[in-house]
Amino acid sequence: MSPSVALTILNWGAILILFLAVGALLREVRMLRALVVREVSYSSAGPDLVLGVAVTDGADRIVLASDTGCPLCGAVTARLAELAGAAGIRPVLLTYEEVEQWPVAVRQEFDVVSDRGEWQKIAHLSPPVLMAVRADGRVVDLTLPVDVGSAERQFDLVRKKIVHREGSSS
Repeated sequence: MSPSVALTILNWGAILILFLAVGALLREVRMLRALVVREVSYSSAGPDLVLGVAVTDGADRIVLASDTGCPLCGAVTARLAELAGAAGIRPVLLTYEEVEQWPVAVRQEFDVVSDRGEWQKIAHLSPPVLMAVRADGRVVDLTLPVDVGSAERQFDLVRKKIVHREGSSS
């Protein structure tokens, strides 16, 4: 075999190996992208959390813990206000801030509860936090919306946990 034929075979072998390596790398990038931009967000099936009567007012409630300083919170709060109004539900907005800091449109759709003690129970989580809360204050579902679309889906799931329970009101 001549040196030029051997060099050509070696070059084509190296090109084939590089092609396979790039293919494997692209596969890993696609898998990583699927993990990062997946459609579901974090959801906890059964949190060990009990909120006070100031939040529930003795009824099964949908509670959104939010603050005015976070852009995602503002977008999620505005969208959930629209959804709640359309569904005929009056959810609770739990915050540590003064009630007057929230826009009038939000205060018309939500029962705004400003309670630093109750806020401290979920302060370790990044707002917004959407919860289904029973009349006794037990949180039966807790989700952390990552965008407005996931908040809409999670609101629908949380609403079904509260509304479809016999004898509940919200």
